[in-house]
Amino acid sequence: MLIHFNLDETYKRISKWYPILMTLIALSSSWAMEQEGKTEMLPSSSLAHSPSERQVVRILTIDGGGVRGVLPATILEGVEERLEAKLKEKVQLADCFDIMAGTSTGGIIVLGLNAGKSAEDLVKFYRDYGQTIFPPVSTWGKITSWAGPKYDAHPLEKILAEQLGDKWLSDSIGDVLIPADNMGEQCAYIFNSSRAKKLKSQNFRMKDVGRATSAAPTFFEAATIQDQKGEEHTFLDGGLYANDPTYEAIRRAEKKFPGCDLFIVSLGTGEPPRKFGDLSLKSGGKVAWAPKIADHLMGRHQDRHLKVLEGLKESLENQGRNVEYYRIQLPIEEVISDMDKAANIENLRQAGLFLLNPENPMGYYKTLKQIVSRLQDYKEKQLV
Repeated sequence: MLIHFNLDETYKRISKWYPILMTLIALSSSWAMEQEGKTEMLPSSSLAHSPSERQVVRILTIDGGGVRGVLPATILEGVEERLEAKLKEKVQLADCFDIMAGTSTGGIIVLGLNAGKSAEDLVKFYRDYGQTIFPPVSTWGKITSWAGPKYDAHPLEKILAEQLGDKWLSDSIGDVLIPADNMGEQCAYIFNSSRAKKLKSQNFRMKDVGRATSAAPTFFEAATIQDQKGEEHTFLDGGLYANDPTYEAIRRAEKKFPGCDLFIVSLGTGEPPRKFGDLSLKSGGKVAWAPKIADHLMGRHQDRHLKVLEGLKESLENQGRNVEYYRIQLPIEEVISDMDKAANIENLRQAGLFLLNPENPMGYYKTLKQIVSRLQDYKEKQLV
């Protein structure tokens, strides 16, 4: 059978996205530089308080990364198990942090925790539903994905509805921040549970927030959802704005708890090896760049983001404030790095477990123990 493929039409489709992607690159760079500049203008209110008087704000942030979200879910499961063993009681991780922020797949994890799910439940979510959300794509499906989304979003929407029910963002257990990109207004947007408790226009169903923050261009259609007033809004994946939402969480802490000390647990979704010296796209055009530009953009954005956080941490410490920053990011092989390959979930899960193995000298077992110890102190003070 002869398959007719309209290259002109495909080129038009790619061209429609190209200006948006180019704009995002420019915005990413300017946004990072703007924020980097702001690190020099942080509040100095902490100077009026002794360390014993300052509140320690506990922050959890989780990156985006598709099926690779099973990695941070596995790490949280390890934290949960060890904390329960220490306290000799069931623990709800959403009660252990003052502020939680997650992007895309990380946003779904944060929403799950704040809907009362355990970390064990969230690991099960990836293992049970990864294949349904990201089914294998046929050759014809790969061809047609040049002209439309690669995956049907309805299975994801159905699963989110089953897992999160009809809970509103305002029902969150803790203080939640979920980045997205407001497509209609062409601007970054943060779903904020504190604002959602005050304004119906800022309140959305949790299942819809999960769908919005994970609406990755080329993978899923943009998400059109309704706020509590019934007004519609269209969103794209939060990774276009802040794939690692740590900075947004710190901004929230500065506003809610001025002059606070910070305890930050930041979980990545795995970092594939970089191809240094790869100049294959040196002369690439729109067709060559289209499938790779998102990864390239988010990778460079993350580099810049970490530099901004480094400057921010130094600025806070110069004010006499204490910042504990635990970044857990596992190097992963390129063969399991695809964000939409569900067949990789078990290998990613095992990589996460090996990461936490006390016999693994290159792992994060010591870091895990420190995190658990700090959270244990926090929970025990709550019980007093």
